[in-house]
Amino acid sequence: MATLCIDATNLTEGGGITHLKEIIYAVAFDSSGFDRVIVYSSSKTLDKLPNKEWLLKKTAPLLNKGLLARSRFLFFHFRKQLQQDGCTVLFNPGGGYAGSFRPYVTMCRNMLVFDAKERGRYRFSKIYWRLLLLEAVQAASIRKAAGVIFISDYARNYVTKKIYLQNKPVVKIHHG
Repeated sequence: MATLCIDATNLTEGGGITHLKEIIYAVAFDSSGFDRVIVYSSSKTLDKLPNKEWLLKKTAPLLNKGLLARSRFLFFHFRKQLQQDGCTVLFNPGGGYAGSFRPYVTMCRNMLVFDAKERGRYRFSKIYWRLLLLEAVQAASIRKAAGVIFISDYARNYVTKKIYLQNKPVVKIHHG
């Protein structure tokens, strides 16, 4: 049984949730190659996703708390949960997966994270340091992923100039 698991634990509002909802609405599940899809996130996020007979929404008490609690779940419990649920492949639409489960596919949706010139406009503010940290996390996630989804040719070309992808599968899926 092939199971696609989606790590939506860092999607709380805005474009990430909208994008995930649209993927769920658009997917032709019968031809997807998966027997089921499981999305992991907070109850608040899962309530915003459509209900489909092939979609299972899962949460955990730690996912309904703050960043530190969510991080504790991801580092100490998530891999075991994925294995218990029979996860075949993990999809991380947020772009920053740091766990040990393999294989996973990540998505590069936020170009601001990789653009040093734009980051420089924030000049050592909280946003500047946040973007710098996100670049490091997302770059590591992209390097370790079995495959990467980019939102445009521009994004793929820009990021692959910074990160060597070692001939891993890369696809472009527009959204917006």
